[in-house]
Amino acid sequence: MYKLYIMTETGTEAEPKVGMNPLGLRTANKEVKIERLIKQAKEAGIEEISVVVAYRKELYFYLEEKYGIKLIDNQHRELRSAHSLFCIADNLENAFVVEGKEYFENNPFIEKGKISYYLNDVNLGFRNFIFVSEYSAHLLKNVLEAGVTNQAIFLKEIKELILENAAMLDFSEKRIKTDDLNYDENDFFLEEISKGIYQKIAEVLECDISEIENVKISSEGNSNSSFSFVVKGNKYMFRQPGLSARDVVDRRSEIISQKIAAKLGLDDTTIYIDESGVKISRFVENIIPFKFSNKEHREMMFEKLRTLHQSGLKNEYDFDVLGEADRLFNLAAEKRGNMLERFDDIRERIRVLFEYTKEDGINPGLGHGDMHAGNFMVSDDGENRRLYLIDWEFSKNNDPAYDFGSMVSYYNFTDEQIETLLEEYFGRKPTFKEKRHFLAYIAISGWYFMAWCQFKESQGEAPLFNMVNRYHNVKKYLKLALPLYTG
Repeated sequence: MYKLYIMTETGTEAEPKVGMNPLGLRTANKEVKIERLIKQAKEAGIEEISVVVAYRKELYFYLEEKYGIKLIDNQHRELRSAHSLFCIADNLENAFVVEGKEYFENNPFIEKGKISYYLNDVNLGFRNFIFVSEYSAHLLKNVLEAGVTNQAIFLKEIKELILENAAMLDFSEKRIKTDDLNYDENDFFLEEISKGIYQKIAEVLECDISEIENVKISSEGNSNSSFSFVVKGNKYMFRQPGLSARDVVDRRSEIISQKIAAKLGLDDTTIYIDESGVKISRFVENIIPFKFSNKEHREMMFEKLRTLHQSGLKNEYDFDVLGEADRLFNLAAEKRGNMLERFDDIRERIRVLFEYTKEDGINPGLGHGDMHAGNFMVSDDGENRRLYLIDWEFSKNNDPAYDFGSMVSYYNFTDEQIETLLEEYFGRKPTFKEKRHFLAYIAISGWYFMAWCQFKESQGEAPLFNMVNRYHNVKKYLKLALPLYTG
């Protein structure tokens, strides 16, 4: 009797890689990929079908009722797919093993045999699909059981494990050729999960759910997942908040700042936003990458930033940079040990520098809080060019130098480049007091984002905020800025 095991995402990078939407639960040609695999197996006469779940397990529960399959719990999602294989090591005889994200135009389970093989696609390379014969099953089990004492085995993907041991396991290569490479993939995850989202879209845009079309996963950001969609010929973006966003984002503050941003013409794309973090925005066409090497891009960016800082408008909430950094370091410490103790000397010097900056007499106002190229959205249709300052999740009342510092500490600018950026922000050469204040905030803001990165990594996520650059800039500008205050 033949059987099928479908593998789902594993590894500490599962969440940042797939966000809220596991790859197998997305659709290809309007069909949920994991459901297509199940139906293809049943069509081939395979009734013993199991799904090995590790990340976002609850999203797969519906499959048991809908298809009568079995769920197998991999309780170590921090390990990789070789450990999922270990979870079924006792039952691998005559088993097909495939990752849920795979899509096959032709049924891959029709042709059965008695020899183990892995699939190699002429156009796509290794497919995450193997067949294990009775003979190979006990050999593979021995390799997997060695992982109990040698965890390096469980840190491998199935592909890596099989290719490394193909001869010993008696696996051969089966070559296939995928002709249709243009199918509509990754529209969205399964409708059973997304009904609430579709209903929210229908409510906000006053449309019927059936009018929501062309849904496309757009990005997996540091705190959220996003997708685009079309209603009545108009294109929009939907933001779904990530699992750990609640610990780093104050949605009440974001809503206030988003409204101010629209009023000031900094970002007028938002149609709907609520305290859960859900946001629906107008889709902006003709986006080109923001480049710091492009002077026109920098001029547009600084014009937006000055408009914000000089507006006199404020949020209801203030940003406590040192307090928030401590809070995030302490949250990270729950899984990674005492982080503040490790950076105690830097923390104390940051505190001293921060106290000095308060004597500079620069008044706080509404800040963006997360200045980097990914949040500078440039639209260019060949005739008109416009920059949108997007993503107001970190926005609160703050020192205006914090925005400059958060931008500079992200990158590895030279001293000359920073001089240029300062002059472009002020529209003139900064005074001594202004310059030292803004240089100090490269270290201060970098310290906060070091804490942010530590927290996100403690949650099993891979932050995209250049922690090494932040650390280097914290050290560099502590050393540079403190003497400008102490003489």
